[in-house]
Amino acid sequence: MHMFTNLIDNDVRMLFLNIKDVVSQDKLKQLVKFWVGWEIPMTEMKLEVVDSNHYPRASTCFRTLRLPSHYQTYDDFRQSLEMCLGTIEFGFGLI
Repeated sequence: MHMFTNLIDNDVRMLFLNIKDVVSQDKLKQLVKFWVGWEIPMTEMKLEVVDSNHYPRASTCFRTLRLPSHYQTYDDFRQSLEMCLGTIEFGFGLI
C-alpha cells in the first residue's frame, strides 16, 4: 500500500506519473480516453493540479487533465481516478 501525507502539487503529479506502474494497459487506455476523448495519446497533453475538493476532470478539447490537490493517500487518488474512468462511455451525470 502506498501512503502519502500532506500532498502538494508536485506530490499529486508524482502520484499521477507513478500510476502507470500499478494499473493495466486497459486502464491506461481508459485514462487517455478520459483525458483527450479517444485512446490515442496526443503529442501535447496538459496536466494541472488545481485547488479543488472535486474529482479529477478533463477538458478533452484542450487536452487538459485537472487533478485536485486534496488527496492524502494513494488509495484515495486511485479510487477517484478509477471512478472517473468508469464514466468514459457516457460522461458524468449520464449514468
